[in-house]
Amino acid sequence: TIAFERTQENDVLVIGSADADQLSVYAAESQPTVPETTLPPGALSRQPRAATTMAPTPTVASSKAPTPTFVSEASTLRPEAPAYQSLAPTVKPSLLIPFKDTFSVTGGPFRIGQSGTGFGSAVAVSKNRMAIGARNGNNLGIVLTFERANDGSWRTSPSQQLVGEETGGGFGATLAMTDDLLLVGAPNVFAENTATPAGAAYCYTRSTDGSWIQSGSTIRGITGVFAFNEKFGSAVAVSSAMRRIVIGAHGSSADFIFRRGRVYVYDFDQETADWTRTAELLGASSDEALGSAVDISPSGTFVIAGSPSIGAGFATIYRHNPFGWVSIATISGSKDGEKMGASVAFLSDKFVAAGAPSYDSGRGRVLVFERDDAS
Repeated sequence: TIAFERTQENDVLVIGSADADQLSVYAAESQPTVPETTLPPGALSRQPRAATTMAPTPTVASSKAPTPTFVSEASTLRPEAPAYQSLAPTVKPSLLIPFKDTFSVTGGPFRIGQSGTGFGSAVAVSKNRMAIGARNGNNLGIVLTFERANDGSWRTSPSQQLVGEETGGGFGATLAMTDDLLLVGAPNVFAENTATPAGAAYCYTRSTDGSWIQSGSTIRGITGVFAFNEKFGSAVAVSSAMRRIVIGAHGSSADFIFRRGRVYVYDFDQETADWTRTAELLGASSDEALGSAVDISPSGTFVIAGSPSIGAGFATIYRHNPFGWVSIATISGSKDGEKMGASVAFLSDKFVAAGAPSYDSGRGRVLVFERDDAS
C-alpha cells in the first residue's frame, strides 16, 4: 500500500507491507534535477481530434518536467453522455515523472504487536496526520492514527486506536483522509439485523483535543437480496474541500444484473448531523464491478470509478452539475485482462490517473490525463 501527500514543508511518501505487518514513512530531499531526455522518434504520435469524440491526443507534459524514455500507449476515451457533451472536458494523457527528488526514512517502520493483522494494507495521509489500517486486528479490524511532531518526526505511538464493531467485518480494509475527516471501510460487515455480508463505512471527525469521534451513524448501502456480498466500503474517497464522500461497492447487483457494481455519493447534512445519500452510480453490465476503485477530486466536482474486471478494464469519470452526476468520459484499457481501473486517483481537479497492474504480462502501467483549462 502506498500513500503520498504534498505539504508546504516537503513531500511525504508512506509505504506499507501487509505481509510483514509494518509501515515506513519517507520525506523528500531535494536533489539536482536530472537532465531532460527525449522520446525516440515515433514513440508518441499525435492523433487528430474529431468534433464528436473525446479521443485523447498523446502529448508529453510541460517542458519543465523531465521526459521519460518509455513508450506509453494511449487509452481510449469516449463520452458516455452525449446530451451533456458540452460539459465534457477534452482530456489528453500526460507523462508526469519527477526525477529531482529522493526520499529518506523519517518515521517507522511502524509495527503492531500481532501477526496476521494486515497492518499497513490501507494507508491514508493528510498534512501532518496519518491513518493505518489493520483489517484483521483483534479480529474486529483496527485503525491506528499518528501525528507528526513539530520537529518533523512521526510519533512512534498512535494518538488513538479505532476498533471495528463486528468480528471479520474488515474494519480498516480501506481508508481515506483529509485534515479533519477520516473515512474507514469495512466491506464484510453484515447488513443491519441480518447475517448477510454487505459492508459498511464509518466516518470520523477530529476534535480539538486530537481525538477522532464518529460523525453521524454507520453508513450502509442498499438493503434486501441484492445487498448480499455487495462489498460496500471496499473503496472509499473523501473530498478535501467539502463534506462529500464516495464509497464503492464493486459486488453490488441490481435488476438481476449481477456484480455490475455501484458507487455511492453522500453529503453531510448539517441539520440532521448525518450523512445523506445523494447519488448512486450503477455499472451497466454483469461483472463490470464498477467501484472497485474510487476517488473524488479535491473540489468534490468530479468522481472516477474503476471497473477492472471486464475485458481490458476501464475507469469512468463523472461530473456533478445542477441536475446530478453525469458520466462524461471513460478511460479504457487496450489489452484484454490488463485490469485498467484497478486503481484510480485525482492528482488535482485537472489531473487524473488510472492504473492497470496486469498490463504487459504483469509489468503494469499508469496513465495520467489532463483536463483542458477551457472545459
